[in-house]
Amino acid sequence: MDDKRLFFQLNRAQHLLYTYVEQESRKLLGITPVQLGAIFFLLKNDGCLQRELAQGLHLNKPAVTGLVGRMEKAGLITREDDARDARATRIVLTDNAREIAGKAFPLVERLNDFMSQGFSEEEMRVVRRFVNAITAALSGEEKP
Repeated sequence: MDDKRLFFQLNRAQHLLYTYVEQESRKLLGITPVQLGAIFFLLKNDGCLQRELAQGLHLNKPAVTGLVGRMEKAGLITREDDARDARATRIVLTDNAREIAGKAFPLVERLNDFMSQGFSEEEMRVVRRFVNAITAALSGEEKP
């Protein structure tokens, strides 16, 4: 069936994909996809400020405050006082989180393989260009 309702199809695909990833992430890693995203961000930005994590994940302050609290309670991060600013707290990955990240890479690879299955490299370039164009236009990087 060639359903031409692009917005509907994208929304449905996003919902189904997120539900699947949520289940797999909880089952295989014991964490949510958002927590995994934070871990991946912190692998490259360990010791960042909470606002930097919010920017990196494109989340608002209350959402990141809750995320950081849940991750700390789960033993994925610790908060450390900033040596230069007594009001600031730095977010640091635990060894447990680093271990989970190592287990997550095969899951991410499997998901990427699944999503590109049956498509040529040229078709995937078009898909990536399409998704990136929508993201850029609606994120304020470019006018829609």
